[in-house]
Amino acid sequence: MRHTPNMAAGSAGILLHLTERMLVAGETVRGEVELNHPTLEMNGVEKVFVKLSGSVDTNIVVTQNVPQSHESRPLYHQKVVIWRKGQTVPSHSTRIPFSFKIPQDLPPSFQFDGLYMNGRVGHVLEVIGIRPKSTNHRIVMPLSIVSPDPIGAQHRQGMESGWTGQWVTAKKEAYIRKGIWGAHATVNMELRLPAVATFPLFTRIPFVVSIVTFTKEMKIEELPKASQDNLFPTPPHHAKDISFRLRRHIEVSANSRNLDEVIDYARLGGLGETTAPEGDQLQVLEKQWIPSSDARKGVWRQETLVRSSFTLQASPTFSCPSLKLKYVMSLKVSFPGVGNTVETTFPVEIGSGMTSRPEHRSRRRTTPIEPAPPYEDPDASQDHRRITLDLPPSYWSVAEWDNDGRP
Repeated sequence: MRHTPNMAAGSAGILLHLTERMLVAGETVRGEVELNHPTLEMNGVEKVFVKLSGSVDTNIVVTQNVPQSHESRPLYHQKVVIWRKGQTVPSHSTRIPFSFKIPQDLPPSFQFDGLYMNGRVGHVLEVIGIRPKSTNHRIVMPLSIVSPDPIGAQHRQGMESGWTGQWVTAKKEAYIRKGIWGAHATVNMELRLPAVATFPLFTRIPFVVSIVTFTKEMKIEELPKASQDNLFPTPPHHAKDISFRLRRHIEVSANSRNLDEVIDYARLGGLGETTAPEGDQLQVLEKQWIPSSDARKGVWRQETLVRSSFTLQASPTFSCPSLKLKYVMSLKVSFPGVGNTVETTFPVEIGSGMTSRPEHRSRRRTTPIEPAPPYEDPDASQDHRRITLDLPPSYWSVAEWDNDGRP
C-alpha cells in the first residue's frame, strides 16, 4: 500500500490520519483512526485507544567510572478509547475522529545526542491496539510542537515586508601583528541585527557585517608601494573567509548530575561556505589613507561590508528543570599570524514566531503522515506550517521511543 503524506499504518488493521505534524502549544491536534474490523478480529485486538503525551528525558552516560544517570519528567498525558470489541459498526472499515487540546505552556520539541549526554523534549501521538493474548499493536507518530510567540509573530511580519525597525550592534576591537615584534594594527568588527526580543523561525532575518582594519602607522614615503600591496591586516574579500555561526549551549541534568556542552550548530547567511554569497551582498570598499598628527605618517583604512539574511529552523530557546537550551551567534575572522583570530559573540533568543490558532484547522479534512517534510526556504506567501523543526532522525524514528505498548 502506498502512503500519502500525513499517514501512518500498522499491520493489525489500524491506520492513523492527521491534519499536520507542526503545531503550536494551545492548539488542537485532530485526526482520524481508520479501522479494518475483520483484520482487527483476526489479530485479536479487543480495544483501540489514542494517546497524546509529552516528556523531558535526559541521560548522562558513564564518565570517570560513574554509572549512567537517566531522568524522565512527564509533561502531560491524554488518552481516549475509540473502539471496543463488540461495538456495532456500520461497515467493515470505519474512520473514527479524535482530537486533543495541547497544553499551552510547553517546551518545544527537541533532541540532542552527544558523546556523554543526550536530552529530548518529546511530543508523541500514539494509537494502541490492546491484544490480551499477544503484544499490543502500536503506531507512534512524533509531533513537532513549539511554544506560542506572539511578539515574534509581529517581528516576522516586519522582517518579511522589509525590516525598518531599530538595530542592535555587537562590536569587537582587536590589536594584532604579523610577528612577535613591531607595532600593532587594528581590527574593528561589527555585527548588526534587528533589535528584537526573539528571532522568529522560518523567516529571512537581515544582518550586516562590517570589518574595518587599520594598518600599523607607516611613513608617507612607503605610500606608492603600500597602495599596491596587500596591506596587513586585509579584511576578507570573499564571504567564505568569514565565519558566522549559531552555537547551542545545552545544559542537561539527570538525578542530581549536571553536564553542559557548547556546539556549533549551523552556519548563517551562507558565510564560511564555498558557495557563500558574493556580488552585491559583499562589498570591498576602496582603501583610504588617513594621515596622523605627524603629516609624514599615517595608516591605511580598509573595509569589507556584508549585507545578507539567514533563516532559522532550530528548536526555540527553552528552560526546563532538567534540560535547558540557549543560543549565541559567533562572528569570526582569521588574519595571518599567530593568534590573530578576531571574534565577537551575541546571545540570542529564538522563538517560534507563531501564535496558537485553536479553531483554524477545525474544518480541514484529514489526509493520510510519513516522516516530516524536508526543509524549504520560505517566503512570505508560504504556509509556515508546512515546514517543521530541524530535528535529528532519532527524534522521528519509532525505534527511539519506548516500545512496550503500555497505555
